[in-house]
Amino acid sequence: MFPESRFNSWSVGEVHVVDRRVVPNGRRDHFEQNAHYHNLINHLTPLTRDIAKLCRSSSVRRKWLREFELNRDTVREKIGVIEQGSLSESDRSAIALTAEQTLLQMAKISAVELLQDENSAELTATTEELRSRLTKAMDDKVEERSPLSRIAPEKRVMYEHLFALIYDCSTNRTAAKALIDRILLKIV
Repeated sequence: MFPESRFNSWSVGEVHVVDRRVVPNGRRDHFEQNAHYHNLINHLTPLTRDIAKLCRSSSVRRKWLREFELNRDTVREKIGVIEQGSLSESDRSAIALTAEQTLLQMAKISAVELLQDENSAELTATTEELRSRLTKAMDDKVEERSPLSRIAPEKRVMYEHLFALIYDCSTNRTAAKALIDRILLKIV
């Protein structure tokens, strides 16, 4: 009775038909098609429509929350790269710009009407917390806390370029960050 068959597995329930006028067929896998059976279907259809609407809204809600979590993880990775202090100022600015764009997407998601409940404040707080972390990471003097600050300037430029290449060529930013962390431990 659901408009989409996937909702059959999304909802669980039983309907017990006690009216003797609704008669099972000979194989006991359906009912005899009579006026009483059609009346039962007419009464159950609005209920299944409401359940289908709940299933759809739940699905859309989960999609938005999943997208928010993916964006949150992306921003955290980018902030980690910035805080690592291994990139040049222009590369750090480019990463910060993409992180800010992702934060804007997160803010749009937290404003979605389906998410306006107890989670809304939490999503907004997470977005603001990440925005302040990004601002702090960009405002700090990287040269003072960078592991490359003790290396000669010409070598530092070479390492910053190498680290930028690693980030650009890597398909997994987390693995690239871990590799650069290990390299920094060896050269410093």
